[in-house]
Amino acid sequence: MGTNGASIASYDDLLNALQALRTANAADPTAAVMSPRTEATYNKLKDSLGQPLRRATAITDLPFLVTSKIPVYETQGTAVGIASRVILGNFAQLMLGIRTEVRIDLVRETFAANGQYGFIAWMRADVQLMHAASFVQIVGII
Repeated sequence: MGTNGASIASYDDLLNALQALRTANAADPTAAVMSPRTEATYNKLKDSLGQPLRRATAITDLPFLVTSKIPVYETQGTAVGIASRVILGNFAQLMLGIRTEVRIDLVRETFAANGQYGFIAWMRADVQLMHAASFVQIVGII
């Protein structure tokens, strides 16, 4: 979205990201992951007559997956603390490695004075990309 970030005005940024994926001979994306703010901005796009803007054919069926885990307080140039990002990719190319299963331990001693129990849950896992070119980020969305 440029050196200092930019607002979303059309679907061009997603189409440019799709072009980057295809130029890298990556498979078409299976999803675009974004913050609720970014999704709302895309949903509010309108044409010159005030009608909702339709997505281009290439991204018509692309699922927009929304999560509050994508921050909206990143910095992009002079856009300090107000930028966000979209992750576009083929998530079949993402691997999750689980080294240990989820383990849940009961903790009695720490909370015994209050007649309460505590739980500690942990696991060891990692994420790896099978084909890094199958993912692209659009950064600096304000």
